[in-house]
Amino acid sequence: MKNKQTFLTKGSFALLLFVILGYVVKFYPEQLIPLDSSIQTAIRGALPASLTFLFRTITHLIDIPVIITWVLIVAFIFYRKRWKLETYLMLGNLTLAGILIVTFKNIYQRHRPEIVHLVEEKGFSFPSGHSLAVTLMVGSLIVILSQRIKNTTWRNVVQILLSLYLV
Repeated sequence: MKNKQTFLTKGSFALLLFVILGYVVKFYPEQLIPLDSSIQTAIRGALPASLTFLFRTITHLIDIPVIITWVLIVAFIFYRKRWKLETYLMLGNLTLAGILIVTFKNIYQRHRPEIVHLVEEKGFSFPSGHSLAVTLMVGSLIVILSQRIKNTTWRNVVQILLSLYLV
């Protein structure tokens, strides 16, 4: 893998940020209440109905059953292309995402903020199951396809599109 040290450094930094945030969520949850409201106001504000519909649709595109379906389809395609390691990576990461979501939600047990939600979910809020699963799956696709697509232009287009999907 090219730039292995860079990937490890970025991954370590992201893990450190997650651990710090997890510490705050677990031991100082009351400190996050004003932050929740201010972030919601800054990002959503007075959201028009058309954008509300758009964001609800996007959220449903990353529901756990949808992610599972997409991963199984991608894994099947990879398997048919004889990309066995990539197939195992996608399926393994899907399993890992499920384990991490359940484990972290039970460790942190953060109740959902008392704000108006676009989509109602049940259970604990941290970490976001949607975000964790889609980030792990799309991140895996970015890494796999970056190594498999030889044409630089197409590789960049795929990376940009997948990165936009994550955002």
